[in-house]
Amino acid sequence: MVELELSRLKTIYPLNRLDNSDLTKLQAHIRLLTLHQGRDLFVVGEDPSERYYLLDGALQLVDADESSFESVTPVDGGESLPLPFIAPSMQRCFALEDSQILCINRLRLDEIMAASRSLENQMRTMRIKRPDNKDQTFEEVFNAAPGVCNLSAAARDTAYQCTTPMALEAGDILIEQGDPADYWYMLVEGKCEVWFQRDGNSVKINEYGPGGSIGDDALISNLPRNASVHMTEPGTVLRMDGDDFRRTLKPYLVRSIDYVEARHKVHKGGNWIDVRMPREVHGRRIKGALNIPHPIIRAKLFSGSSEKTYVVVCATLRDSPVIAYTLRKYGFDAYFLVGGFDALPASALIDA
Repeated sequence: MVELELSRLKTIYPLNRLDNSDLTKLQAHIRLLTLHQGRDLFVVGEDPSERYYLLDGALQLVDADESSFESVTPVDGGESLPLPFIAPSMQRCFALEDSQILCINRLRLDEIMAASRSLENQMRTMRIKRPDNKDQTFEEVFNAAPGVCNLSAAARDTAYQCTTPMALEAGDILIEQGDPADYWYMLVEGKCEVWFQRDGNSVKINEYGPGGSIGDDALISNLPRNASVHMTEPGTVLRMDGDDFRRTLKPYLVRSIDYVEARHKVHKGGNWIDVRMPREVHGRRIKGALNIPHPIIRAKLFSGSSEKTYVVVCATLRDSPVIAYTLRKYGFDAYFLVGGFDALPASALIDA
């Protein structure tokens, strides 16, 4: 038995489709193998009882007639895929150097994956009782949520199929401040609270009920989690892998624009929104812009006209995509300026 951190297992396909309890069950069926240079991991025609993942070192794949060679090295920042890629194997695999291999019992993994899919399907068919006594399916809650409801039916379906239901208890931690951004969540039933910790103090900054989306900011800005989220009552979330979020939802809800097009939209009646914090202004502002520090818009305190177009500008190149996404999610026609404040010419600025 090998005890690997769950965070490490979640970088491996298809383990990243499992929840923590299933990964814990699987750990008893995992072993680490040190494969010395020149030794075979498997040969042509072999159908191993384990799935192999390269953790360290380098492997060589060679086809039967030795006419094709493919090197395999550890994945950096992406999903590790199992070897052999096809079973029975069409290639021989051997170590180019001493290598560490993670070996997972294929039968047990398949059993756990099948049970997980069965539970997911059962949860997806459940109906949720709303306060107005109307029932909704998970998919209906998803489709009606802010931002998602504005997508085409095909785009909504593609995104929904990438989600996995997860049951949670009161007190469960969904997100920890400072952790890497890995998943996007939508609350289907129950309630949760968002807390920000600084200098040993905790401040509640938001709360969500059914239809609330969680984890968007860090996935868009590519920064660590900026707050913690915990459940305040039992509930269920739909979880989506960060890569699936960037592929299915982000392209529709995060729109960029260059200065020339932005100026045209403002000339046609749109508005600049300068979301810089006061300490970032440095004596220069945008002509005619609405000056609203980004925390105010994040707290949903923006009350502009939904009939206007808004171009969001920030100082860090991190805040404006998140704010444009937030505005677009709640029905505004919003874009972020590529290049941020530094992309504005002097003619667009005035002294503060």
